[in-house]
Amino acid sequence: MARINYIYYDQNDIYNDGNIEDELLNFYKNGDKIDFKRDDIFFSTTYIRENIVNWYPFKEGCNILEIGAGMGAVTGALLKKAKHVVSVEGSKRRAEVLYQRHKNNDNLDVYCGNFNKMNFKEKFDYIVLIGVFEYSALFLDSLNPFYDFLNKLKSCLKKDGKILIAIENQLGIKYFDGLSEDHYKKPYVGIEGYKDGKTKTFGRVELIKLFEKLNLKSKFYGVFPDYKLPSFIFSEDVSLTNNQIDNLTYYNYYGDYENF
Repeated sequence: MARINYIYYDQNDIYNDGNIEDELLNFYKNGDKIDFKRDDIFFSTTYIRENIVNWYPFKEGCNILEIGAGMGAVTGALLKKAKHVVSVEGSKRRAEVLYQRHKNNDNLDVYCGNFNKMNFKEKFDYIVLIGVFEYSALFLDSLNPFYDFLNKLKSCLKKDGKILIAIENQLGIKYFDGLSEDHYKKPYVGIEGYKDGKTKTFGRVELIKLFEKLNLKSKFYGVFPDYKLPSFIFSEDVSLTNNQIDNLTYYNYYGDYENF
């Protein structure tokens, strides 16, 4: 059975999704009825979310550190790939949903609290951040929070370890078309430069420069339509193998949501 640890929890829940967290907790813990056709429930439970990692060639017998694991939308895919997964979530209620959702997996340890205050003796083959890196400044009091957060991640890696980051493209085509920036719900916020607030995303060149400062090599993948509900993933220099494509779960907008 999985394990959950509160040793780093300081009663400070910076982020939550509201009542849906209680609904999902009661569903996974007690079997209460839930409407999977509701948009928010579907988004939080669909296996399509796992497409962001289920194609990746994790090496056999690896250990993975998942940061900002939320309610475990991607955790299940990682558990199938790794010998040991440590999932970190800052919100107690979300951490408990994650635990209840995946509690039957012996290879899972859930830690509730701010990752920047945690210390692990274990070094990891992979560190996974899905929709997390852009919030670095909210969780780390630093003049250079993105650099310092990445540096802490690096210290948790094995010598040949890898950091996998999924993040919105600051210069994404949809933003030039006038769609609202995902975090601020206003158009052109990222394109014009983030003037207010601590949450920010990056363009490719800016990310490369940040990685280079820490002597980290970088490789980029494109995701369609986005990393939240990915249906297609492509590399800069190589196509996915047929086996990797077979691992992707495709989303039919007119299909039966409960099948996912």
